[in-house]
Order: sequence, then C-alpha cells, then structure tokens
Amino acid sequence: MGGVLGFIWGVGMGVHPTLLFLAPLVMWGTRGKSGPARIRPLILAILGWGLMYGPVLLARQGPPSPWADLSSLEGWWALVSGRIYHGYLFGLAARAWPTRLLVWSGLLVRQFTPLGAALAAWGWVHLWRTERRFALAAALTGGAFSLYAIGYDTGDSLIYLTLPLPVAAVGLGVGLARAADRWRGWRRWGVGALLLLPVLQAILFWGQMDVSADREAVAWAERVLRQAPAEGVLLTAQDGHTFALWYVRDVLSERPDVVVLDRDLWAHAPYHRLVTAELGIEAGAAVTPEDAVRLTGRPVQIVTGDEE
Repeated sequence: MGGVLGFIWGVGMGVHPTLLFLAPLVMWGTRGKSGPARIRPLILAILGWGLMYGPVLLARQGPPSPWADLSSLEGWWALVSGRIYHGYLFGLAARAWPTRLLVWSGLLVRQFTPLGAALAAWGWVHLWRTERRFALAAALTGGAFSLYAIGYDTGDSLIYLTLPLPVAAVGLGVGLARAADRWRGWRRWGVGALLLLPVLQAILFWGQMDVSADREAVAWAERVLRQAPAEGVLLTAQDGHTFALWYVRDVLSERPDVVVLDRDLWAHAPYHRLVTAELGIEAGAAVTPEDAVRLTGRPVQIVTGDEE
C-alpha cells in the first residue's frame, strides 16, 4: 500500500510541485520499516513524477508551449521548476505578512467555525502528547504549505491555504472524538450536537462551495470573443482574463481568428516566439505589444474586464 501511495504522490507532484511538502507525512508512513520497504514509496514517487514530467514532455511533439521550449533540456527544466514564477516565491513584502497571517487564521475559523477551531486545537494538543511523530510530520507539512501560500506574492495566493486545511482537519476529528468520549453517558445530546456540526456545515454552506454550475468566466470570455473584431488581437494583462479567453478560444474552438496576447507574458521568450509566429511578424521583446500589433495591421482591443 505504501508503494501505491508513493506512486500517487509522485504523480501529484507532477501536477503541482508544492505536493513535495507532503514528504514528512510520507516519511512518517514508512516508520518501522527497513530496507526496500522503506525506500519503495520514494522510488515509486520518483517514477510517478517522471511519468508526468519526464519522457512524456521530453518526447512531446505537440504545439509549442507558452511556458517553455520543450525541445531542449533547459526548457524542460524551466517548465518543471516553474521558473517563470520564481519571483513570486516569498516575494511578499515583510509588512504584508501580518495581514496574511491574520487572513489565514480567519480562514481556519470560518471553515471550522470558532467551536470547530477550538476542538481542532484541542485535538492537536492531544496528538502532540500521544502521537508526537505524526503530529510533528503533520505540522511540518501544514506549516510548509502555509508559509508557501502566505509568502507567495500574488493576490490569489490564498488558494494555496486550502491545502493545509485537510491536515488541520485531522486535529478536528480527534477533538470531536475526545469531546464525544468525555460527554458520553451524561450528555448524549452534546455528543449528537458535535456530530451534527459537520452536517450543519455541509447543509448551510454547500451552495457556496459548489461551483459546478458557475459559468460566469466562460460566459464573459464568450461575450468578449463574440464582440472582438474579425482577425483582431485582444490585449490582456490579467491571468484570469487570459486563461478564460484561451479556454474558450482554444478548447471550445470559438473565434480561432482572434489572437489573445498577454502583455505580462510578452517578454517571456517562449511565449514571445509563440505569439509572434501566430501573428506572422518579427518583433523583439523590446517592442511593445501595441507596436507589434500595429505591424500586423490587425485591429486591436484592450481587455479590461469591464466589457458588457
């Protein structure tokens, strides 16, 4: 079983490298083992990671990537290591850290409710006393995810704070179990109330969490593309705008005549080569995107997000 989990862990790291932070828990899972049984999960993790990031990408002969030149080993490593995003890692100014820490604490309380957060803290105190190795491994994992999210210098980095929540939920489970044991036999209603806490959370907030029917981003991108001039170029400057338009144009195959040009990515060499080839021009990165579009003679539209 440990080998299967190791393989899944490796595949997960191929999807997003921050899952490397699960290493302390993986090592805890191999406790008490020796020889091949101890290193098997790590070997299979490398195999799973390699299947995602190794031969599949190196042998790829599909369309060029805007993130890296996959025809070279250097380009492969630039993609695997997320080189384009390195500047965001722990790039948050020191003065902004207290605010991020406060937001993280508020997120935990909102997700678990104040009572649930207190129970989780109680559960972790108990785990520290009784299962210290596991508690330490979980704390290292949750702490690494939290530091990554808090120090990542983008406005949407808080999405990474969802990753430590399952770790924190372990303490909540232990806290609920201890409270139920303590109240058993003299306050059965209290046990029932504790067990109803997650049920009530699901009932009250499921509608807010379920975004399966949310088509706002797709509808916006479809509207922008429909209104774009024929053979036009849409200039974007936000990831949300760029990715939504890419999805509708390239995946849903709407308005393939329109070029989506991200001004922030313009100076990134692989993307620059990709978009200039699509526009059919030769323009250095020093040329502004607006001037480059003028060379094509295509009509240009600046995307602001306020389009009706």
